[in-house]
Amino acid sequence: MNLTLLNKSNQPHHIYWMILGTDPLTNACSYVRANGAIEKCEIGDDCKLYQHVLGKKATLPFPPLISARIIFTIGAPLQIKIVKDGNGNPAVQDAVFFLPSDPNYLRVYDKVEYSLPTSPLNQIWANNTNVDFFGIPTEVAIADKNGHTQSTSPLSGTRDALFAAFAATPGFECLAVTHGTSNVRVIAPGYSPDFDANYFDSYVALCWKKYASESLDLALTGAPAGFTTAIGMVDGSDVFQFVDNKGNAYAINMPSSSDVFLCNGAFNINGSLPPLEQQVDGIIKRQIGAALNRSVLTDDVGAFCTLGGFYQQPITNKYSALLHESFKGGLCYGFPYDDVCNKFSSTLSLTHFASMIVTVGAMA
Repeated sequence: MNLTLLNKSNQPHHIYWMILGTDPLTNACSYVRANGAIEKCEIGDDCKLYQHVLGKKATLPFPPLISARIIFTIGAPLQIKIVKDGNGNPAVQDAVFFLPSDPNYLRVYDKVEYSLPTSPLNQIWANNTNVDFFGIPTEVAIADKNGHTQSTSPLSGTRDALFAAFAATPGFECLAVTHGTSNVRVIAPGYSPDFDANYFDSYVALCWKKYASESLDLALTGAPAGFTTAIGMVDGSDVFQFVDNKGNAYAINMPSSSDVFLCNGAFNINGSLPPLEQQVDGIIKRQIGAALNRSVLTDDVGAFCTLGGFYQQPITNKYSALLHESFKGGLCYGFPYDDVCNKFSSTLSLTHFASMIVTVGAMA
């Protein structure tokens, strides 16, 4: 198994790469040497030591990690460190991409994610997610041992055109971080300190009002055996109450705008439920969270996975909408539940994994 990193950025200065993740054999925070060797992170490490100049191309034995990130940085290494977590183990102290005081705030960087858990089928998951921010255009391609391939889509236009689209979108122009004449990154609205913190409130209220007087029937696609449907209504305390076909109850409190964009808070899985019901709780909450971001929760449930109806309301996740419009085929990962319906995200997955190619695209 090989990993190939390609530099097609046309940048005259260095691009650095680093891979961080968890070694499934030791469950330890780990990094990858330029030769592909996996090493354990040590508390106090400066992650500059983990970063390598890309040049035109780098090929190395594939590092089998879980929850891994391939991080690309332009011009200089990313300034992050290894610190002690709450259990006293090494952990990555990440860059705070939305905080101007962070030393990496004006540095152009981005990441590709993958996970290769230990399993007989050797199944990989990979994507070039933009749920947090967009900084560098990347493409990912994976192949299995039989020659089957999957790949993400490139930008349909230029990186500069994507920044221009945000600059021309009222209310979302604050998400584009620039430095002089340089475009740095576009921050997801749930993280930006300059974005309207109450943006989604009126649409959420509209949805909650609708389902206070009518029910919502959801199919529990992907649920454990025997769980097929759930029916929900909003009660008098503004809680969206669901009951599945087995009679189990689930609840979603009225979410804040931040909850909607980040798909957390009101959408966190109820850990007090039994394990199978936790899975169902997650399926319900993912569907509601995705429908809110796409502004289809007021539509007929049959339209929840109909692309033409996404992002059509005045209040909608235009960050995700603009990203989807900017990638060929409309495939990207614009918010944490963007894989709901399994049609529109940039998630890749193959069994019998053999190789991966990650390409850094043009920066103009």
